[in-house]
Amino acid sequence: MTGSSVFADSHWEDPTRQAWYITLRWDAVLPVEERLSVDELLAGVPAHHWKHVLGSGQRLYPPSDEQLERLWWSHLATLRMSPAGPTAEPVPVSAAVTPAGSAEAVPIEKIGKSAYSLPGSTSAVAVKREADLTARYLEHLETLGHTCVRYRIRPPGEPYDLYTDLFDQTAGVLYEAKGVVTRDAVRMAVGQLLDYSRHIPGPPRRAVLLPARPGDDLLALLRAQNIQCVYELSPGRYGCD
Repeated sequence: MTGSSVFADSHWEDPTRQAWYITLRWDAVLPVEERLSVDELLAGVPAHHWKHVLGSGQRLYPPSDEQLERLWWSHLATLRMSPAGPTAEPVPVSAAVTPAGSAEAVPIEKIGKSAYSLPGSTSAVAVKREADLTARYLEHLETLGHTCVRYRIRPPGEPYDLYTDLFDQTAGVLYEAKGVVTRDAVRMAVGQLLDYSRHIPGPPRRAVLLPARPGDDLLALLRAQNIQCVYELSPGRYGCD
């Protein structure tokens, strides 16, 4: 995202010359293996010449600019749900804002170990723990004979999809997993569940999935919002409050 208008400054190789610059604000930095591939860009934004991008950059003209933005945010949403790498199909060119919105149950891709290995990245570690916890709990539910999916939600009037973590169709429970037991993580889970559940038919019961039992005050917060807390006691064993 641009953080300034174009401005002139000293050239990076020859300080006696000038070059044009622009400041950027990064909304996400991904490992190389999780980038949007050229094939995905060609499929999702076909009008732009992706195989001939200049080092200084190129301008995207409508409708390519909006198509790229939709593709990027959908890609990030997919990585959020499947940290091992993108598995969902690219956003089709025909994707558009729908005034009524939509919510569709979709299969859960195989949840594996996270590929995030950014040194010193706390968020990457948290996402890896979340993915591993979700995978273990999914296996637990499937062992009990439960059918699980996730929901792809398009909020009314918005061009981007949201993806839930885990929806137990057998029990009618929507889960939001967090890889750490902190107040910020639990509060984020509460907000996500309240948002997602508005769009899912039912409405579903709601639960937070955590790697350990939270403190009493956080449990009280969840109870006040009518949200169940499921937490891991040991691999394959879970408690509930």
